[in-house]
Amino acid sequence: MDKKEFKDRRMALNISQNDFAKVTEISYRTILRFEQGKTVSSKSVDKIVHVLKILESKPKNENLWWKSHKNSLSGKSQT
Repeated sequence: MDKKEFKDRRMALNISQNDFAKVTEISYRTILRFEQGKTVSSKSVDKIVHVLKILESKPKNENLWWKSHKNSLSGKSQT
């Protein structure tokens, strides 16, 4: 996935870089570097792709449902 494709897909979901960083538990700077085509770790890229696919598979609405589901998106169980 190239930087433009990721940015376009993220923006289509109406999610900011900062919010995407929170959901993936990756730093905002890493998301920014990724979108700028700079080097990021393969672990970060895997997380970015994984969470993006999850977000795209869920229904969208104006309430940004993913904010209330960030623990399940990041792989953490809620207790």
